[in-house]
Amino acid sequence: TAAFDELPQSGLDALWIDDLEIALALPSTSLGFDAYEGSAIAQTVTVSAGTLASFDWILKTNAFDVAYVDRAFVVINGSVMNFANVAAGTVSGSFSHLFDTAGTYGFAVGVVDVNDVAGVSFLDVSNLTFQVSAVPEPTSVILLLAGLAGVGAVARKRRA
Repeated sequence: TAAFDELPQSGLDALWIDDLEIALALPSTSLGFDAYEGSAIAQTVTVSAGTLASFDWILKTNAFDVAYVDRAFVVINGSVMNFANVAAGTVSGSFSHLFDTAGTYGFAVGVVDVNDVAGVSFLDVSNLTFQVSAVPEPTSVILLLAGLAGVGAVARKRRA
């Protein structure tokens, strides 16, 4: 995000919050009643069950003020998850989400300005991956449970 007389690092202007929510197909105020403007990158992704989306992030601001705590968020199919707030110093971490069900999802990562448009917040995202992990087939799970039940029965019989 950036003030009106500043150019963000992306080279693109931030959007007023109503316009950003429309661009992300979100209902009004989904990004918060206190959000004024923001920026996001969005993509439609098709995943298999068991896909893990993950990325590393760094969030910082040019002038921290406790009344203007900007925040970073992820949107997955219209569900907003705030994952970080700006602080006096740089904050960083990683985010991950496991897709339990195969399908096509809207996926977005962004940052919003809270209570003003004068401050500048920076969200750097790196190492964004969608990694498929093995999900056991239902028949494998049934065989595993049957095997465990058999082992339990044998153990009980030996004790008796």
